[in-house]
Amino acid sequence: MPSLLFLARTAFICNLFFLLCILFKFWEVIGDQALAGFIIIVGWVMAPLLNLVFNVVFVIAFYKRKQPLMIPKYIIGFNVIIQLLQFIFIPFV
Repeated sequence: MPSLLFLARTAFICNLFFLLCILFKFWEVIGDQALAGFIIIVGWVMAPLLNLVFNVVFVIAFYKRKQPLMIPKYIIGFNVIIQLLQFIFIPFV
């Protein structure tokens, strides 16, 4: 399942950008508009989509597995917690 590991890592990185977007909502952190725009697109658009896809695929693979999944538990836990935060924050954007 190397593709699932890649998806988990990509969702993890996008979720870090999501946390930066939450920080941007309260403070002006970066003055560079191009960088801020990139972080906002990755955080508000890509992170929820990739995270939802990863969580659904992970649950399916978890129940159909024949061998242990080689995804670190901290990535799985982080992605699940951020998914819950996304369900809370995204409707209020």
